[in-house]
Amino acid sequence: MLDVVETIVEEKSYVDNKDARDKKLENPAGDNLADNRYKGRGLFLDPPSVFISHSVWKLYLPEKMRFGNQKLEDTPFSLRDELFSEIRDGSTLAAIYSSYISQEILLHSGSEKSTRIGALIIEPVIQAAGGMQMVDPLFQRILVRECRSRKIPVIFDEVFTGFWRLGAESAAELLCCQPDISCFAKLMTGGIIPLAATLATDAVFDAFVGDSKLKALLHGHSYSAHAMGCAAASKSIQWFKDPQTNQNLDSERMLLREVGLYFFSV
Repeated sequence: MLDVVETIVEEKSYVDNKDARDKKLENPAGDNLADNRYKGRGLFLDPPSVFISHSVWKLYLPEKMRFGNQKLEDTPFSLRDELFSEIRDGSTLAAIYSSYISQEILLHSGSEKSTRIGALIIEPVIQAAGGMQMVDPLFQRILVRECRSRKIPVIFDEVFTGFWRLGAESAAELLCCQPDISCFAKLMTGGIIPLAATLATDAVFDAFVGDSKLKALLHGHSYSAHAMGCAAASKSIQWFKDPQTNQNLDSERMLLREVGLYFFSV
């Protein structure tokens, strides 16, 4: 019997992209010709989101994570650093997240025959499809931890969030956890020249290394080793890390300064 390998995905990002693909397949007569190949199979989680109201960071919890009038000791937040702090890992909210994730995985694994989860795929910190939705960093950190405990590979889609977009070289640094695979793209060249890069841990990389076609990952695409793209990315990587060329860099913390604070300090 064949195994069905599925993925854990945070719901909003997938749904928005699927809706866009489906609409492209609608003809003028109004018939929906959506291709079944785009029908996702996996465990789609509804993550808690973060928003700012009156200069305070607040959380919005999905219905499944609300338990009566239970008070959470670590909300709201006056500073961004408090929101990302690992001190929250021991909070009541962390236990709620862990329980929710474990329950969803358990229910999913028992709902279909011969189904196993092949990977976790998330956009770290911000989901950038159909608007900007910031996910509670604590939830994603707990989600990664739960997947690691079950030996589920973790994939970060950093096409939007990586390469200094959020003030750090990688959103993984803000979450304080590292994935098994990371995907980067247009931010490395400013979107002017095509380039994408996939980073992997030694364990993942070594699994696909080999002279035999039976073992090696046979993959190629139109812009492989794009000379101008590689040159542009190489300079970008160098210049962003150099305080001489990037005056907005806090070289001690290796973070970009907040623009407002930077302007007021000049």
